Amino acid sequence: MAHQAYVSPGGKAWMKTCHPQQDVLAGIYVDLIFHIHHVQIQGRFYGASAGEPIKKLQGFENLWESRVRHRAGQARQFFRFVTIAGERAAIFVDGTAKKGRLLSRHVLEAANARLDAYQVELERQPASRERDLIPTDRT
Repeated sequence: MAHQAYVSPGGKAWMKTCHPQQDVLAGIYVDLIFHIHHVQIQGRFYGASAGEPIKKLQGFENLWESRVRHRAGQARQFFRFVTIAGERAAIFVDGTAKKGRLLSRHVLEAANARLDAYQVELERQPASRERDLIPTDRT
């Protein structure tokens, strides 16, 4: 496995409520989990080609997004690559629904700040690491 993956409580809540239609939400949730597992296995290589479902966002040192297209637009979950407790990790927080072409700078800055806070929490609190660790898909 290339990376551990951690999803914040807010990230988990967002993944379960990011769309009002249950059928659309179910598809988004499955795709987001699929992306998390691919990030665990492939790390940054998962987003190396154009059109891949993860992307490093320009203008930020280490802000990435996981993109899921659905009939009403796109769901985007924010994450970054870090080292937690000596292990390579990808940490995920909440995201946003995107209908237009670009996300506003303040949305990205706020996501980056949430990732900063979550990274500090994971570094300082082993209980948070245990609570938020996403198991490796071994199937």
